[in-house]
Amino acid sequence: MNDVAIYSRAAQKYRPKRVKLLWIAHAPPKGGERYFYFETMSGRDSLFREVMRAMAQATGSRECDMPCAGDSKIALLRRFRACGCFLIDLCKDLSHTMEYWWPTTRQEICDLNPRRILLVKVDVCRFVRPKLCDMNKYDRLLTTEDVPFPGSGQQTRFHQKVDPLLRKLYHGCDCWRRG
Repeated sequence: MNDVAIYSRAAQKYRPKRVKLLWIAHAPPKGGERYFYFETMSGRDSLFREVMRAMAQATGSRECDMPCAGDSKIALLRRFRACGCFLIDLCKDLSHTMEYWWPTTRQEICDLNPRRILLVKVDVCRFVRPKLCDMNKYDRLLTTEDVPFPGSGQQTRFHQKVDPLLRKLYHGCDCWRRG
């Protein structure tokens, strides 16, 4: 089984019945030791860590019991799903460009039919925004501002952009506690 199939199988386990918020990131990391939907925490899983922190804060949870490297991520992935969230990658692997992968991602967006969409990583934001306009889904964007990837020192900027948006969307929601 290739990496794309492995990633897809891992993600489908946590796909909600109705996608309230679709997160679109760039691509799974090289090497395959970490991936958002892999159930064991990697030491360098910054996208997972910061998305989960943002969701916990948005729903009013003080803590999100972040697992350490080697620990299970299952409880947090279940909470993420319970909140109607799903994360996909624009590029299914790094062997091809965003343009190459766009038809696949476009179809995923149509199939998932999310209420809202949040783009993560500046180049993803700039590539996907006009494509969503062409699809008549631009109004589903949670923000039209560029959202940085939450790694390499950009965690604070990521939270400055994302946290207020999520608080508006999830204010008073108990999905994080129910997950």
